[in-house]
Amino acid sequence: MNKAQPWALTFLALNIIDLVLTLHILAAGIGTEGNPVMAWVFRGGLVHAFLYKLIFPLLLAALLVDFSGRHIRGMLILKVLVFAWVIICLFNLSVILI
Repeated sequence: MNKAQPWALTFLALNIIDLVLTLHILAAGIGTEGNPVMAWVFRGGLVHAFLYKLIFPLLLAALLVDFSGRHIRGMLILKVLVFAWVIICLFNLSVILI
């Protein structure tokens, strides 16, 4: 197993968690989508949002896993993305809990 694969899977899982938390926030009416690109995707419907949050991170993670096999920067980028999505998920969770 490539050392980057667990990071890529974590990145994918965090994207799904982000989607679920965002959907809860939007359904409860306690917030809005802060990312203008995702706000536009959400206007296309739930299926579009789910596909975007699944396909785009999957492709990005696959490219970074491949890239990390040849360059150390791929692993670094994956770690930074995981850290960023942990922050995003924690923020979403704080919106729900506060």
